Amino acid sequence: MNAIRTIRDIEGNSVTVALPDEMNHKRVEIIIFPIDDTTPQRQQHNLIEFAGIYKKLEIEPSREAEKLRDEWERGI
Repeated sequence: MNAIRTIRDIEGNSVTVALPDEMNHKRVEIIIFPIDDTTPQRQQHNLIEFAGIYKKLEIEPSREAEKLRDEWERGI
């Protein structure tokens, strides 16, 4: 299934969306709803800041993974 998502600033009362050829002569569903502009934007992070975070926090990733797996042990 191909989906088209577009965010537009509406001026007036109509919107035009160009569709790809594979949607020609097909039945489609069109849903339009307003975006709540009061929703806070996600903060952008620089991923390089997280490099070596386990070492800085003295966390052993394999041990943490083992703890998570052990949580699911049910003794059946």
